[in-house]
Amino acid sequence: MPQTSMPCPKCSGLMQEGFLPDFGDGAIARPGVWARGRPARGWLVGLFGQRMRRSEQVPITAYRCSACGYVEIYAKPAGET
Repeated sequence: MPQTSMPCPKCSGLMQEGFLPDFGDGAIARPGVWARGRPARGWLVGLFGQRMRRSEQVPITAYRCSACGYVEIYAKPAGET
């Protein structure tokens, strides 16, 4: 999905590119990522104890329709912007 805008699959309105901020690590907003597999949960640490290599993470991009509000989320393949 190299496009920055596209038609909405629900109403044909204009989809605008954005992201879903992740407020982890001291409430610093950054784009979310997709990670393969199921999350590992610890007894006290929940998901915070899980280790993931950056090479295993794929940035996610969200597209929101300016007309109806529908949102689609994509994990773009490597090399796409």
